Amino acid sequence: MVDGQIVGDEALLNEFGSEDFDYFGTTILTPLREESYKLIRRIKRVRPNCVVIAGGAHVSILPEQTLRHVPEIDIIAVGEGEEILVDILSGKPLETIPGIWFRLGDQIVHTRVRQPMDVDKIPIPSWDLIDIDRYKAYEKVTVYGVHLSEKPFLTIYSSRGCTGRCSFCSTWWVWRKWRQLPVKRFADEIEILYRQGIGHFFIADDSMINHVGFVEDLADELLRRDVKIYCKIACRADKITKRLVNALKRIGCYEVHVGFESGSQKILNSLGKGLTVHDNIQAAKLIREAGLSIYALIIIGSIHETIETINETIDFLKLIKPDVIASMGGLMLLPGTRDFKEASHRGFITDEYWLSEQPFPIYTKTFSPIELRMISFAIRRNIKLWSKKLLYLQLTIPYFADRLFRLIKHAVKTG
Repeated sequence: MVDGQIVGDEALLNEFGSEDFDYFGTTILTPLREESYKLIRRIKRVRPNCVVIAGGAHVSILPEQTLRHVPEIDIIAVGEGEEILVDILSGKPLETIPGIWFRLGDQIVHTRVRQPMDVDKIPIPSWDLIDIDRYKAYEKVTVYGVHLSEKPFLTIYSSRGCTGRCSFCSTWWVWRKWRQLPVKRFADEIEILYRQGIGHFFIADDSMINHVGFVEDLADELLRRDVKIYCKIACRADKITKRLVNALKRIGCYEVHVGFESGSQKILNSLGKGLTVHDNIQAAKLIREAGLSIYALIIIGSIHETIETINETIDFLKLIKPDVIASMGGLMLLPGTRDFKEASHRGFITDEYWLSEQPFPIYTKTFSPIELRMISFAIRRNIKLWSKKLLYLQLTIPYFADRLFRLIKHAVKTG
């Protein structure tokens, strides 16, 4: 078994062409959709009669457009694909399989919606089929004197879906509702990987901390099994309590990725976060008190952003002092989201965009691309902004000086 993200497209194509495979399946994510289409077209040239099955967020939201745009795709699995794949590969008639779109002669047809899976029945992935030693952390990490960058690293999930309904997120289209794996099932997976030499994980759920009891029971279960891991997690801020962060620390968590998004209540409301700036401040305080690192996920330049709301975010970040500030440099518009629909209503974008080769659009109707880059610089440097009219006057010299310094530093480092 090969992982295309590790070995690359050429090795994947060689593997596929070396044996008589009948099916090819791939996940298609919005930012990488064109790369996926190119690979699918090459696959069809290697083996024209194979059946191509596509799944993932992008095609789950735009199944009909995708099938019309990419004739090499035969079947689209909408939402969770495990049971759909089993049904297809078992030879069931396509019209009897819930949750798919497919070609029937010259027509594109679909079946009824498939219900979300029962997570109790999801088996542990066959990790033994891949060379897990090839998976490494993508950043240098040292925790309590241990250099984790030198150890194998894997992303795993303890739940599916999210309790939130944020305006910028398309998660709901795939998972439909939030469900958490049983503690024993998740601990079994961690232990299997731990015994194979993996002790460093990113638990990448949209929010694994909805029930503090799950985290506490997981900590107890890992302790009972003498499994000692390091991990970082992703979560919403509104579930973080003192009891929760203490349980995370017992698991081996060293870093918490929190979707703070903004320091402005106006923006939090417009993004549909369902929490307050005070909730975010308290969450950061508790994470810091527990000795964990704060990885702040921030969105700038959202549809209702102003200089005033940006300054509120700068004040917020100055207060919580995160270890890392991560931002896409603007609001990423994804299909099916409320933000995409509002941007479309404002004349900024249409569904035809997804037929282009561009990865994804950044909303630039309020702030231009260069203004967004300057604002990102100001946020990193805690520089309060004067006004939109004076943005270039205030930031042009420090912004380009910073860029020049970074280029020189990179040139010296790379020789």
